Amino acid sequence: MKRDVSLMRLTGARANGAVATGAAATGARAAGAASLGALAVGALAVGAVAVGALVIGRLAIRRAVVRELRVGRLEIDELVVHSRPAAEG
Repeated sequence: MKRDVSLMRLTGARANGAVATGAAATGARAAGAASLGALAVGALAVGAVAVGALVIGRLAIRRAVVRELRVGRLEIDELVVHSRPAAEG
């Protein structure tokens, strides 16, 4: 009987070792989550590049409009001009 108890304790220690191994696996998952976090930060960086591309695209469109006006290909009716009303004096 005493021998069975010690064998059970040894088996319990092995089970605890399995739990410790499981904890290491959970740690690996946490490291994987950190990798995914790094990917998410990378995605933010890609998003910032995309926003930069939008800004560059707007500048390119604005330059194209100005160029077309200079050449005289764009009708004035097609251009929307935002301006402040003149101050009355």
